Order: sequence, then C-alpha cells, then structure tokens
Amino acid sequence: MMITVTARSARNLALAIVVLVGINIYLPGLGLGILRGILSGLGVPLPSWLPGSALPNYGLIGSLFIALVFSVPLLFAGMMTRVLLFSAFGRYQITLTDENCTLFRGIGPIGRTQRFNALAVTQVEHRVEVDDEGHKRERIVIHAETEIVFGDMLTADRRRWLHKTLAQAVLPLRSDLPTPPV
Repeated sequence: MMITVTARSARNLALAIVVLVGINIYLPGLGLGILRGILSGLGVPLPSWLPGSALPNYGLIGSLFIALVFSVPLLFAGMMTRVLLFSAFGRYQITLTDENCTLFRGIGPIGRTQRFNALAVTQVEHRVEVDDEGHKRERIVIHAETEIVFGDMLTADRRRWLHKTLAQAVLPLRSDLPTPPV
C-alpha cells in the first residue's frame, strides 16, 4: 500500500516568495559594499568599472565583520528556497509492504527516507505543540522503535487525512492493539 500526500500550500509558497524577493533586493548592494571594502583593505586597486564609489568604506576588518554578520540572511534565503520548492513540488509518501514501512519526504526522487517496522507501531498521533509565544505547530508522530515526526508542512486538512489514513492502515497490523475507529 502507498499513501501519498502533496505538500503544496499557496500560503507557504507566497510567504517564501515574498521573503526571497526581499532578500534578493537587499543583498546585491550589501555584497558590493563588502567586496569594495575587502579589496581596498587588502590594498588591491579598485577597478574603474566596479560601481559603488559612493558607498562607505569600512576597511578590511569592518567588511569581513559585515560579511560574517550578513551571511545569516543568505542562510535564511537557503532555508526559504527549500520551503518554496517543497511548498510547490513536495510530497510525503508512506509505503507499507508487509511489516516494513518507509516514509519519504521530498521533491521528485530527491528527499529523505525513514524506515520503520509496522509491527512496532504503537500509536499514530496528531501532535499539537504551542511555544512560549503562542505559535501553534501541528505534526504527525508515529510511535515505533523511535518517534518519527513529520507533516508540519502540510495543510491542516491534509494532515488530518494523513493521520487518520495512516492510523487505519498501520495499527490493525498489530494484533495486540484495538482496531482504530473508522
């Protein structure tokens, strides 16, 4: 049996696009200023074609510090690119064969696979956690040999459907557990 759920979400996709556009508007000017500062700090004559002569020169140490501090937005842009791609093309796929199960989350053939024993599953939980700031995070948790946590990128309806379908598919394999309600 194979259970597949797409991770497409217009809200997550729109948020990722807005953040990436903002970062891409902001970073080119910053990168040019850092490049000019490092080159001049190293004593390299600046080429006449290099724009940005009106930008302040922070010297070598200042430019390296700014480059280090502002590498955080680049890391954030990388994460948002992952969210963008997963929100547009991602999927969760659970494959059940006898007692072996695999959970794949990814885009096309690229992603992460986790394997677990279906006979070791004791519970399929829809977990809702609220942090100190009141942000709610919902996920699906499979209790087997280890906890397998996933589904936070799914819409609420898809997450509920996957939780119910997965529980109905996996839990009846255990003869010592009651059959989940339909």
